[in-house]
Amino acid sequence: MKFDYKDWHIVLATATGGVAYLPADLGARWKEDPKAVMADTNFIYGSQGATRLDLVPQLAFELLGMKVDVVFGLKGRGDGRLMFERGEANVDYQTSAAFLSKVVPLVEEGKAVPIMTWGALDDAGNIVRDPTFPDLPTFKEVYTEIKGEAPSGEAWDAWKAFFVAGYPAQKMVFLPKGTDQDIIDTYSMAFKAVTERPDFAEISKKRLGVYPQATGAEAEVFKKAGTEVDPKAIAWVKNWLKERYGVEIN
Repeated sequence: MKFDYKDWHIVLATATGGVAYLPADLGARWKEDPKAVMADTNFIYGSQGATRLDLVPQLAFELLGMKVDVVFGLKGRGDGRLMFERGEANVDYQTSAAFLSKVVPLVEEGKAVPIMTWGALDDAGNIVRDPTFPDLPTFKEVYTEIKGEAPSGEAWDAWKAFFVAGYPAQKMVFLPKGTDQDIIDTYSMAFKAVTERPDFAEISKKRLGVYPQATGAEAEVFKKAGTEVDPKAIAWVKNWLKERYGVEIN
């Protein structure tokens, strides 16, 4: 059965982020000279699939010029982290919640070094530093440092389109088509009450990170960003997937 998001009623939307990290030795070198690391390192990355959310990091790695062998077939990002911990992968990324709970301990133990986030969006739609990890550069910053110029062109436009759909607008709670308006309003007000609790920000920071929570009309903005991708970006990514991984999408 196929569904159309346009028919669904959104009652809560929240952003998330993503953090890429390396083993301690590579991470230390990366901070000194990322170009040198990319020149002499063959990276291995565990992926859930070419057309999954992993599309964003995989395209980011390629745009940077990293030589990455992708191992497909993982059931979740947790499996990617386990590959990293076992030494079977030497680059990984986790969404913010998983990074906070599972990877921060590795960083504190000196086993992992975060190198960049995917970033966040400001009110004008510009990519800015992730509020949960303000001390880490964004992918855009790292690209600019390595390439000597800001990213642009079709590949960048495609990356940004799928980044927006996958992260700033990733987490959404919907009610099905035909739901009575009173029920929709009740859910929206309930979520609004939760997110406006005095202690919500502190609780959320520990588990989800520091990201906006939206209900009502604000949530509709997230819905549009998360479910509508520019056809040009879709066409570019389809071609890239076919050429890079031999994956064809109708």
